[in-house]
Amino acid sequence: MLQRYLLVLGLGIGLFLQVMAVIVPNTAARRDLGAATSSVNFARQIGSSVGVALVGALFIHRLDGQLAAHLPASGAGHLSEAQVSSITPQGLAQLPAPSGTSSPQRSPVRSRPSTPT
Repeated sequence: MLQRYLLVLGLGIGLFLQVMAVIVPNTAARRDLGAATSSVNFARQIGSSVGVALVGALFIHRLDGQLAAHLPASGAGHLSEAQVSSITPQGLAQLPAPSGTSSPQRSPVRSRPSTPT
């Protein structure tokens, strides 16, 4: 349900910003044209930055709760602090099999060959 609201909100804001980009230069005096256009762009950038920060914070908050609810309790003990901060294919290969599966189908982890610089 939340996705529908976000879709409508995104479409509405997107259409509104395009209209503002046309209206503001057409209503501003010629000597104020640069300031008016840059003010619209500045407001758009600030709004985008705040919006991305809020959505990112909500996503991380929700992800944290979902991971705690869906990961097995034994999975947390197998991760070192370095693996938690940067999940790599090698770190994923060391995780225990998900609960409820008999034989996990995991492909071996291959490291990329290093190229001389």
